[in-house]
Amino acid sequence: MSPTTPSQAVLSFDGGTILLEVGSHPTVERLSGGVPWVWDPRVGAWRSDAIEYPATRRALAEAGIAVEDHVPEWEPVRW
Repeated sequence: MSPTTPSQAVLSFDGGTILLEVGSHPTVERLSGGVPWVWDPRVGAWRSDAIEYPATRRALAEAGIAVEDHVPEWEPVRW
């Protein structure tokens, strides 16, 4: 891990999106695994569609970044 790579990230769920609290845009680009992130100044975190959660977890694990994960477990939707 390089000195500019953070050692921890925080993931949370917000209305169909995931929020990533970690470093700067270049850091997010390196860690993202191709996931499209947008900076959301309202919450001070990076935001992407929730469907990108598995790819995000993989990318963070591959980079050796510890994750504080606040994303709830998946539950089936009964219509």
